[in-house]
Amino acid sequence: MNLQIEHNFKYHPPVGGAAERHAAVRAAAKALALLIDESLPVAAAREKATAITKVEEAMMWACAGIARRGDQLPAAAMETTPVIVNGTRHEIDLPGAASLLELKATALAVANEMARQPEDWELRDAHGSLVDLNQSIAALKDRCRALKTVLHLTLKPGVGG
Repeated sequence: MNLQIEHNFKYHPPVGGAAERHAAVRAAAKALALLIDESLPVAAAREKATAITKVEEAMMWACAGIARRGDQLPAAAMETTPVIVNGTRHEIDLPGAASLLELKATALAVANEMARQPEDWELRDAHGSLVDLNQSIAALKDRCRALKTVLHLTLKPGVGG
């Protein structure tokens, strides 16, 4: 059984703030569609129709993202991993099967640390040991369950500026 397909093709009732997020996306998409409708001349009927269709498509994908990934992703499929990036703690939610390399990239993006290349950063456990970025999040947590895994992402020694 493919869990991703099972998840994507089931009904996702809105929970938490999902209904409000859906409404905000729909309102913004409607405002853009109205702007396009009012701004393009009659002679641009094909372009207008295509532009409005693309706004509808963007709205549908955004709402699917809210439903599928917002408050709805099954908790068993996700792992929350605390990562301290340059002294600031971030809670990173990724599937347990994701690699620590994916965790590193996500943590850097969440922390808005994009000025340096990901290769300039190293991931260490709470004891200061480098961790193998090729292992999965779940594998690391299984090995370190008792430690309440907190990872630290810092610039490698010698990288600065």
